[in-house]
Order: sequence, then C-alpha cells, then structure tokens
Amino acid sequence: FLCVHSIMLEATWIGFSPMIGSLLASLLAVYYFAWCRSRFVRLIDALPGPKTLPFLGNILELNVVHDELLRKPSFDWIKQHGSIYRVWFTVRPMVGIASPELLEPILSSHTLVAKGNEYDCLIPLLGKSLNVAKR
Repeated sequence: FLCVHSIMLEATWIGFSPMIGSLLASLLAVYYFAWCRSRFVRLIDALPGPKTLPFLGNILELNVVHDELLRKPSFDWIKQHGSIYRVWFTVRPMVGIASPELLEPILSSHTLVAKGNEYDCLIPLLGKSLNVAKR
C-alpha cells in the first residue's frame, strides 16, 4: 500500500492525474488522425516506400549495425521500392532519389541550391563542400 500510495503521490505532484493523462492521450490521437489525413501526408505517402509506424515512421528499420546503416537506404530500399521512394523519420518525411534522370533537374538548377538541416550531420565528414546555401 505504501509503494502504490507514493507512486500516486508522485503522479499528482507532477500534475498529471489519470484523467488529464487520458485527455492528453486522446488529444494526441485525434491530432495524429487528422494529420495522417492531411494533403501533405497523403501526397508523400503516394510515393512507394517501406511501411511506417505511427509517430516513429521508419526509424526502427534503421536500428542496425553501423556498417549496414548506409546499405539499407542506398541498396535495399532502392531494390524494393524503385529509384524514388519515401521514408518517414518520426513525423518528418524524406524522399530518396536514386535516378540520375530524376536528379538532373534538381542538381542543375541555380535556384534549388539551398541545403536542408540534414546536411549539418555530414559537415564533420565532408566539410563545407555541400553547404552552398542554408534555408
């Protein structure tokens, strides 16, 4: 009884009663349901890609040893889904393009030179060679 009472005391001390917790979970579920039906998500999901989990996306599929981390998106997903595919990292989508014909208009454009925040993790490896312009 003492252990259960102290857990209940801690939960109310934090400010989350069971009713507030279930209300927050319900609001989160409703928001996620509405977000999944948004035009943006439907357009991204129209692209082929691996199956996703709610809130996690495909992040669990990348929980592999270091040597396999680049092989999975660079070879396995291209083989399974084609030269253009989508991947969800939590609630952020990424589109992989492996076809030179599809990449040529993007890479040759002088207006599409801004690099996303994803390139920041490559700076220690590649230096600032890819950092032409930041959005």
